[in-house]
This record gives sequence, structure tokens and C-alpha cells, in this order.
Amino acid sequence: MLSFFSIGQTLPFNQAYQAHPNVPQGVLETVAWTRTHMQNIDESFAASCTGMPKPYGVMGVFDDGANYFYENGKYIAQLSNISVAEQKNNIALQIKAYAAAFEQLYLESSAPTQGEKIYEVFTQLSEIPDSGKVNLYARDAQVFEMMRYLNDADFANEHGFNKHKLRLNNVFGVENVKVLSAKQVNFTASGIETKTGLSYQPNKGMLTKSVGYGPALWVSTPSCNYSSRETSITSITIHTIQGSYAGAISWAQNCSANVSYHYVIRSSDGQITQMLEEYKKGWHVGNSNPYSIGYEHEGWISQSHWYTNAMYQSSAALTKHITTKGYDSQLIPQRTYYGASTHGTNTLGGCTRIKGHQHFPNQSHTDPGINWDWEKYYKLVNAPATATPVTAASGSIYDSGGTSGNYGNDERELWLIQPTDVTSITLSFSSFNLESGWDHLFIYDGSTTNAPLIGKYTGTTSPGSITSSGGSLLLEFRSDCATRRSGWAATYTSVPITPPDEIAPSTLVEPNTGWKTEDFEVVFTDEDNQNGSGVEKALYHVGYLSNGSWTANPKRGFIYDDFESVAINSAWTSETGYWEQNNGVLKQVADTIHNTNIYMPLNQELSNNYLYHWKGSFDGTPGNRRGGLYILCNDPTGEERGDSYFIWFRVDDSAVQFYKVENNTFGPPLIDEPQQIDAGVTYDFKLSFDRITGKMQVYIDNVLVGTYVDPDPLSTGSHVSFRSGNAIMEVDEFTVYRSRYPEADILIGDADTNDVRKQNPNPTTSSARVKSIVKDNMFNISTISAETFDVDWTAPENLQVNDGTGSDVDTIYQPTINGNWGAINDPHSGVVNYKVAVGTSAGADDVMAWTNNGLSDVLSHVLTNPIYNIVYFITVEAENDAGLTSTVSSDGQLYANGNLGATTEMLEQVSLYPNPSVSQVELKNLPSQAVVSIYDQKGQLVFEETPGIKAQTIDISSFAAGSYNVLINLENTIVVKKLIKQ
Repeated sequence: MLSFFSIGQTLPFNQAYQAHPNVPQGVLETVAWTRTHMQNIDESFAASCTGMPKPYGVMGVFDDGANYFYENGKYIAQLSNISVAEQKNNIALQIKAYAAAFEQLYLESSAPTQGEKIYEVFTQLSEIPDSGKVNLYARDAQVFEMMRYLNDADFANEHGFNKHKLRLNNVFGVENVKVLSAKQVNFTASGIETKTGLSYQPNKGMLTKSVGYGPALWVSTPSCNYSSRETSITSITIHTIQGSYAGAISWAQNCSANVSYHYVIRSSDGQITQMLEEYKKGWHVGNSNPYSIGYEHEGWISQSHWYTNAMYQSSAALTKHITTKGYDSQLIPQRTYYGASTHGTNTLGGCTRIKGHQHFPNQSHTDPGINWDWEKYYKLVNAPATATPVTAASGSIYDSGGTSGNYGNDERELWLIQPTDVTSITLSFSSFNLESGWDHLFIYDGSTTNAPLIGKYTGTTSPGSITSSGGSLLLEFRSDCATRRSGWAATYTSVPITPPDEIAPSTLVEPNTGWKTEDFEVVFTDEDNQNGSGVEKALYHVGYLSNGSWTANPKRGFIYDDFESVAINSAWTSETGYWEQNNGVLKQVADTIHNTNIYMPLNQELSNNYLYHWKGSFDGTPGNRRGGLYILCNDPTGEERGDSYFIWFRVDDSAVQFYKVENNTFGPPLIDEPQQIDAGVTYDFKLSFDRITGKMQVYIDNVLVGTYVDPDPLSTGSHVSFRSGNAIMEVDEFTVYRSRYPEADILIGDADTNDVRKQNPNPTTSSARVKSIVKDNMFNISTISAETFDVDWTAPENLQVNDGTGSDVDTIYQPTINGNWGAINDPHSGVVNYKVAVGTSAGADDVMAWTNNGLSDVLSHVLTNPIYNIVYFITVEAENDAGLTSTVSSDGQLYANGNLGATTEMLEQVSLYPNPSVSQVELKNLPSQAVVSIYDQKGQLVFEETPGIKAQTIDISSFAAGSYNVLINLENTIVVKKLIKQ
């Protein structure tokens, strides 16, 4: 799917929103995207082959409606006071003009809800006329598409606005929403209908005042624009409208246009509207009108992004259906053009019956142009053919004519050379003769037509000798309706695997003892058996223990959920269905719902290969029981999860299927293998996908049951989603692995950017777990190896050192330094040792050198050279088993003369107020001749003053918060007071 960022992120939408703040966010982007895919339509864009007028600018509005379309560009110019000429010369003014017009009409609207207001303004600014039921349908189809994008989470995310919650059923009507979003809409004599019989009816309650719709009788494409056929239908014409889907529907109602076409196909979802019954002659391809059915595809030939997968699939399905109607024996899928896309006209021969406007004779129009993928279209129109199996180890291979005859006309034949247990195949041509330019041999390096194409060959230039990269080589031959030749003859040989590798490889997570205090490396030993096929892919998973349960970090590409907790993990979102968690499994209990959904975010872009592993079962009422997993979802709330891949396990149909989903639309199954899935039986499921190579493998109970290579793989996605369909489904032990090298760095820490986000809950319980699994080149898969690791990145905490034998003291009178520090908090690895020192400043060891104190949390040290009036500090270093340390000092204890005199008693009367203090402290009862000194916990002098009065106020506002020692000295007698600065 084309990235919205790559097209529209440089356009000045924000400027317009700032200038016109009443325009709802997202309106301008959705108009520009649905009208022009955010391209500035100017004179360089080719005109439509239908004569439909061309819009201008990125907002796709009209100043020339060819006397049919409403000239909304001029109306916008009138409302905004920005002329059409000014708009055409400046993209920013185009957007600003539309914003100004929208804002004025939006503020004037009296509609009761935002959705109805937006609908009303969109219709007023539409170019579609309001006459007749078909035009009202076309205009509603245009507005519906824009409002649907406003509700689209992916589109909103791409363009930076919050998605809307517009109630489209209330705006358009429930039945009309079903019609507007249907896969195909037909215009019949009785009305506008889906294949299931739902009819579109204009919602009169939502018509704006400017609409002049009345109860007029409706007819399909008016008779002025078509005629009856007098010849059989023998061809299909592929057109590009050079404009919008809604515009194409409306334009065919214009009798002045003299144009009609049978079908119109929408870009975003492939919706088809039938404009004209096939038996009527449309006017779309000049002289070839009498025998051709015409499709108009929404978009512009110069812009490849209009040609979406959904459009290709719908168009091809329609073509396949028409070829089954028996109009002509030569209107068959094989007659679809599959050559190169070109600019300009390129008339093809009569053998090619399904082709572009540019390929018919006497044409001047060049649609669908250089960007239409004809090879892709050919493969979609032509159902996958059954290949003739060639399984001998060596031999000869010929075209359908054999050794001497010519091949036939209108052939599409396939031969699959696939001997058992070989590593490669070499194919050598001895003769080669095809009709040059019209008949072709395709050779693929693999087992399907989606495998890498080795070459496309025609004429007499031999492919020579070709060697496959694996054990399969596919030949596809296509011939046209005339000129048969002798074809080819070739021989092939193969290189066997000796002996065949049926032994699973092995893997080991190497133990790495010791505590992990920072990011660490894990080493893996991966081996295949002797003479085996070799290890093809190695993957790992990192989990961590959180609150007693193992989990993993989805932002790092890992998921683990054993569903053992009481409630469903909050990372899951239950979107639809009835999901509950008990008895150790996740269970969806309603078998009446066909599309249940529980999803979780997962970063799937960190490695090339991901492996999704879970145990599961399916039960419920027999009928159509099925279930499975979506991966690489870009819209987990979407019907089919936006763009994604999906694995189905079918109980009642006994099959395994793997689908690719684009824009919420399934293609045909990429894997569709018969497989017995018994109800109520728990299976071990593994799904491996390489987002770069597109290689996918499905295992059940470690046996490969399906494999495929997507040549155009999805490589991004934000979520995974479990889904059941009409089944009771159980899920257990969901684990996501991603590919790795022989070593992997494991990131630890609290942040969600790390693999392991929790530390050991205690010294004997590990908090990190690494798993490993590997596959060999013959798809054997190993058992899982796992190893746990002890993690502690936090030093011991809450260490507090008290001076003295109990509560903290400030003054001692005996020459013994006592200290204690009580309990310390280290739940992860535990404290294993204390070291202590004593010094005359915090952290110093000039009194007692650092000494191992074991696990004792007390100290008693006799001073060998005690000095009065010195403050002694105890410093303790606590070390945990992980080797992390925490060091804290006491606030100090003054060794004073024990013989208290009058001076000492006087100084003891000094008090600090307030204490603790924020900005200043008052020293009450302070003798006038006392010296005041203040020291911090490092023993640094931060204040000293000799006051001359009995009360002194000291400014401490500049002090750092913490504890300080206040020394008061009078006549060589010192007392110490503790001060707390807050």
C-alpha cells in the first residue's frame, strides 16, 4: 500500500487549518487524497478518453464543467475571495481557498451533528450535479469515500489528526451504507442495486437546501449515450477515467458527452458500479464499440498509486466472470495482454482480446498507460493452472507438441520440475523455436508463478543452461491464437541431498553466570547434524519476570503470555467477540460470530524474520469452524486488520490457508493445503514469516504443512490479532521470536526501550529469560532452548549511618567512635558485605582505613590518638551480590572534653530556630564572643563569623539542602549543633 507520507506530507494543510480553525481536522487531507491523491492536476495531465472535463489543483475542483459538472472551483473562489487564477498558480492558495469555503458553509449549517454538517458541506462543494437518482448516488459515493477516510485510523495516523467517529449509518442510512461499501453495484432498469438485492435510495432527510431532487423516475445510462449491439461481444477494453469514480458515474448521464461504459471501478477498495447492461453497445473505444465491453478505472495514467491491489483484484474478477458467459469462443482469459506497459498507442493483433484502450486500432488515447501492470493483471485473470509434475531426478522435457510436433494455440501450460530431496536443478535446452514476440516461455526459480522470474523467452534465442537455487523449477508457456512453431526440447539434471536431511537442528542458549548490572551479550550455539542441510534461520525471544509472571516487551519485538493470571493482560484489546481467561488459557466462547478480534501491539520491524508460536484448539457447533492469527496488521480495528497476513486453520473444511490482506481486502489464499484439524484437540502452531524475502512457513506440531514466498511482501505492521470464525477458540503460551545473529545484546532497564524491564524479585529468583529456536534448510525445526539470568542494576538503597550505639549523637566524651546503620534495602541481589572507614571529614579514612565489616551493621573503634574538639565521621560502603555499592557518611560526632565547665553549660543553652529551616536560622542565647562555624557533610567550611551580639540570624538560603554541623566555640570550648536545611 502506498505510504500517505510519501505523497502528502509536504503540502501546507496546517497553514490552512490555522487560518480557518473551524474546519475539522482531516477534512482537507481527505478531500485532496480522494480527489487527486494529493497531486497538483495541471495542463500536463492527459485528458480523459471519455471527454470528461479535467479538474485543477490538489483539491480536484472544476472551473470548466463542460456545461455539465457544477463548477465548484468558481464557487470556492467566490466564497474565499481567492480567484481561480490565483489558485492555479499556488498550491497553498488552492488548499486555503477550499478551507475558507468549507469553513463559511460549515458555520452556516444548522445540521444537528458534526457528521451531518460535514456531509452537507461536502455535497455543496461537489462538482456532481443534483439531477436524478444516478447523480445523487454518484455524489453520495464521493462524499461517503471522504467521510470513510475521516474515520480511518491509519489515514488519521499518517496525517497527524485524531480519527473521527462519524456515524455514517445516521448520515446515509443503514441500507445505503451497505450499498455504498458493497463490492459491486449494478444499474438496472429497476434501480441501483447490489448483487444481494439491496437498493440505494436517496436520503431525503440529508439533502441540502441547494439540492433540487424530486420524485423523478430513475433510468440507467440514458439512451442518448448508448445504442444496441448488432455484433457479438469479443473483447474487453481497460480504461483509466482521468478523474474520479463519482465523476465517471455522473458523466455518463450527460447526453452532451456522447459517452458510456459498462463498468466503473473505484481505486480505494475496488468497488464496481455497473453503468450499462453488457448486451448494450457502450461508446468508449470508437470503431471497436460494437464488440467491446468497457471498464473505466478511477485515477490518472501518470500516477501508479491509483492502481491498487483492490482495484486489480476486482477488475480481474469481473473479467474472469465475463469470460465464462460464452459471448465468444475467443474471449478467454488466455487472451489477456501480458506484455510491457507503454506510453502512447500500441495497436495489438486480433489474438489479444482483453487489453487497454491504447491497444485498439485507430485510437488517440493512451490509457491505461505506462503504470498498469499487465503481467499482474494476466495472472489475476488466469486462475492458477495445475502444473504437470516432473519428479524424476533427471530426464527430458518438451513443449506440448512432444519430440516432433508443434505446440498448440491459446496454450497456457505449466511444468513443475521438482525431484524429491534435491538441492538444485540444471535445465539445458537443445532446441528452441517460438513465434517471436507473441509466444513466450517463462522460467521461475521456485514452485509457483510468484517465485522469482529467471527469464522470459521468445523467438529462437535459446535460454541455454539454467540452474535453480533450490529444489524446484517451474516452466510456464503461453501461446496466442495463431502461428504454431516447433517449440523446445531440453534435458535436466538435479543434485541430490545426500543423505536426505530429516534430523532437526539444535540450539543452545549458552549459560552466562553472574549478575547482570548492565546490557549484556548472550551467545548461542546453533548446529545442524553432520552432512545436514545447514541452519537456515536462527531466532530468539527475551522475556522478563514481572509481579511473579513471565512477560515480554512488544516494543522490542517480543510477546509472551501464558494466560495464567486472573484477568486478561491489559496489553490486549478485545475488539469483537467474547474473550475470557481462565484455567490458564485465553478463550473466545461465542461460536455464532464470524469475525472476532483481540489484538496487541507488536513492533515487527526490528528483525527480518519473525516466528509466532502458540498452542490452540477449535470447537463449537459443526459447520464452518475456523480460527487463526493476523500478523503485520496496520489497522487492528479494521474488518480484515487493514494491511496484514492471516493464517486460517479450518476444522470442518480440513485445511490450512494463508492470506494476504491489503486495504481490508482478501486476495486468493497464498497457501491452501489440506490438513486435518480435529475439534477439541490442542495443537502446537508455529508461523514463520520473513518480511524481506516474503518466505512464510506454517508448522503444526513441528511438522511443516505449508510454505510460500510472497514476491511483494508486506514489511511493516504494528499489531497482531487473534480471530475465530464460528468457533470456540482457545489460545495458550503465545510467544513471539525474531531472527538473530550467533550473539545478541540484551538491553536491561526500566524504560520501554529495553528487553528486560524488571530486576530479580529476590536473590534466588531470576528475572530474565532468553529462548532460542532454529530451522534448517530442509525446514526441520529444533526444540526450544531456554536460559535464565540474574539481573540487578540498582545499588543498595536507604543506607543511613548514625553516630553512636543507637540514635544519632553529635558529641562524645569518650575516645571511642561508635556507629550503626541498621537495615538496608536491596531485594534484588542482597547485601553481601559492608566496608567502613573513619575520618576527620565525610568519606575520609585518615583515622581508620577502610576495613571489611562483613555483614555486621555496627562499628566500635577506639581512637589511638584522640584529639579534643575534632569531629569524626563514619563512612559505610554497602555492596550487593551484583557488585554494586552505595556509600554514605554519618553527620559526624564531636570528641569533647568530658569535664563540663561553666562555658560548656553556657554553650549548651544555645538553640537554633527554626530547625529545619529554609532561608535563615536564629541562634538564641548565643554569647557575644562565641565563634560560629558551619560545616557540610563533606567537612567543608561553608560559614564562619564572630558575632558581636547575643542573638544572631544567619542567612542559609544559598546552602544546598541537607544536614550541617554548627560548631560554637568559646574560649576553646566547642559544642556541636545539627542544622537541617530544607
